[in-house]
Amino acid sequence: MPVAVVTGASGFLGRAFGRALAARGYEVRGIDVRPGPKVILADITRPGAWGEVLDG
Repeated sequence: MPVAVVTGASGFLGRAFGRALAARGYEVRGIDVRPGPKVILADITRPGAWGEVLDG
């Protein structure tokens, strides 16, 4: 299954984009600085944050 990372996943567009990708068969990993359902809390400007997100 392909993996898609959506930044801003708790926002209006991020949620819609994540749902659309999931409907097309992607495993969606959402990133945001605000909590939300199935969202990984991360500050993507911090060194090392991408590795934590992509490693699951």
